[in-house]
Formats: sequence, C-alpha cells, structure tokens
Amino acid sequence: SADGRVTFGFGATDEAARAVAADSKRRILVSGTSAGDCAIARLRADGTLDPTFSGDGRLTFSFASDLESAFDQGFALVPQGDGRIIVVGRATSAAGTGRRVGVARINEDGTFDATFSSLPGRPGRQVVEGHGDGPFRCARVASRQDARRQYRCRNGARSSHPSY
Repeated sequence: SADGRVTFGFGATDEAARAVAADSKRRILVSGTSAGDCAIARLRADGTLDPTFSGDGRLTFSFASDLESAFDQGFALVPQGDGRIIVVGRATSAAGTGRRVGVARINEDGTFDATFSSLPGRPGRQVVEGHGDGPFRCARVASRQDARRQYRCRNGARSSHPSY
C-alpha cells in the first residue's frame, strides 16, 4: 500500500499475529492463530498475499487435532534456504489442557512436508510433550550453523532435530 501498511485476515473474528520473518526471496511470512488453529500467511514483497502459497497465500491447520475445542497457535517461524518453513507453536489438546509444543514443516507451495517426522495421518507435523511442570509454550526458533533448527520452551527445555 502507499502508506506501507497491509491488513489481511483469515475470515475469523479471533485472529492474532505472533511472529513475522522474511525469506530469501523477500517474501514476508506471518504466523499466529485464527479461530483456534495455527495460521500462516505469505505475502509478496509488495504486501499482497502470495497465491502460490496454499492457493491464496494463507494456510490454517491444527498440529494434532481438528476438533473445535483444540487451540493451536504459531509462535515462531524460520524460513529455510530451500523455501520450506519451520513453524513452532502451542498444540493444546481437545480438552483445552495438555499444552504441548507443535512443530510443522511446510513446503514452499504451502503443503506439508511429508518427509518431516509426522503424526499418523498428519504429514509434516509433530507434537512434543512437555518437560516438567507448568506451562509449556514455544518462545523462539533459532537457526544454527549446522543447519539444525532449535526451539526453546518457557520452562527452559530445549530440543533439536537433525532433519530440520
């Protein structure tokens, strides 16, 4: 837009952006939540939604459960050099308890990467159970020199996966 601001949505009334990043092609990535699902959008450098990503530039998904009572959020994302995107967030069970870390790897076209460690029937997605007591929420995703991705949780637990 002429004033440098862009507004877009996913069609729900309860939406929030939680993270933003830019990839090597100058596309802007935004993650957050929409209607209780993790939400990812990719915009072109000019601020318009990129229709080559998931058909309309937007993707919503649940890490582990499609039940309406589940609540997932994307808190962090990292664009990989090959165009894929790592998304890390909160995966809450259908009962609204059992907060876990959800991790997804999304292909450049907005489909899930089936080569990534997956849950049964949910390609490209994984859920990591909490460590210790208390809330378990993703705080960040960081790139490392050895091409691994690492996430850090609020309670200090860390994990990484060599296929990231």
